[in-house]
Amino acid sequence: MAILANDLDAPSHPRQQRNLAFNRVIAYDLDTESVAGSNMVLTAGKQPMSDSAHQHPTPVPAAITVRPAVLDDADAVYQLIAEAACTTSVLPRSRENVIQKIRNFFVLECEGRIIGCGALSLFTRTLAEIKSLVVAADWRGRGIGARLVAGLVDEAARLGVRRLFALTDSPRFFARCGFRPVSKATLPHKVWNECVFCPKFLNCQEEAMDMLLPTVVHVQPPPPEAGRP
Repeated sequence: MAILANDLDAPSHPRQQRNLAFNRVIAYDLDTESVAGSNMVLTAGKQPMSDSAHQHPTPVPAAITVRPAVLDDADAVYQLIAEAACTTSVLPRSRENVIQKIRNFFVLECEGRIIGCGALSLFTRTLAEIKSLVVAADWRGRGIGARLVAGLVDEAARLGVRRLFALTDSPRFFARCGFRPVSKATLPHKVWNECVFCPKFLNCQEEAMDMLLPTVVHVQPPPPEAGRP
């Protein structure tokens, strides 16, 4: 699956209608708020953009795609997460962990370079979490993080997930992507197994956001008629 950059570009460009799983996901190319949490970070600073920056946003190349990660992407994904973990509260991952979990990841790619990543972690047959959402420092503030979220939502719907959630200390970003605030008490206890390793576990300021996905009906082709291949 590939999501072209101009599918969710600046407001002057028509936004392409996606499937029902995430037809509320909108890219905010001028959004600069920090989205940092134990599992995600989109922008480094919290300083607002100047008026001139809002009037002249940095253009996003049309060659950006969102796709499932492969093993050759593991080093780039590891590096993105490691760099984010040094300056934000995103949880680090070992290189071995990234390799083992590579099937959970989607990446943003531009001209052969991996500029973002995010993981879809399954908890039950119907519940999943977005984790390790990172955009390269020199690509932040252009709205491409929302495209990565859209790709993860699409994959969750394809798998049959009914509820997708994220833990974040900046819920407005996910609200703009179609998520809603919910009580942490609504999440199963197994979700917190990894949280005990977070240095901010005893003073966690993250909020839970979720999205309910529609049921995806997989239509099976009819069996061949007798006597026909």
